[in-house]
Amino acid sequence: FPNFNLGSLSGSMCDSLTSVNESLVVAPLQLKAFPNPFNSATISINYTLEQNKTGNLEIINTTGQIIYQQTLPQWSSQQKIHLPEISDGIYLMKLQSGAKNVMLKIIKTGD
Repeated sequence: FPNFNLGSLSGSMCDSLTSVNESLVVAPLQLKAFPNPFNSATISINYTLEQNKTGNLEIINTTGQIIYQQTLPQWSSQQKIHLPEISDGIYLMKLQSGAKNVMLKIIKTGD
């Protein structure tokens, strides 16, 4: 679905079917992780990015080091993140898209 969830393009011929001028409503940046806390090497995320923009996902440890980084595509809203060498503890997951960012605390527990 290459055009999934991209929204309308203001001023395009496809938007000329109605006579009402609609303003674009931009959804806020969202990030959810599950399961949280997690005890396996994989965590799933659901996210919403700024319209027509990619996202940058970072996982940061308690000392401020970026231990994981990934670019998230604009046409998706779900990803599985594989973290095989992550230690038990509390981490900060940061999602940035355009000029906005959102943060989420995630917890890795023992098996």
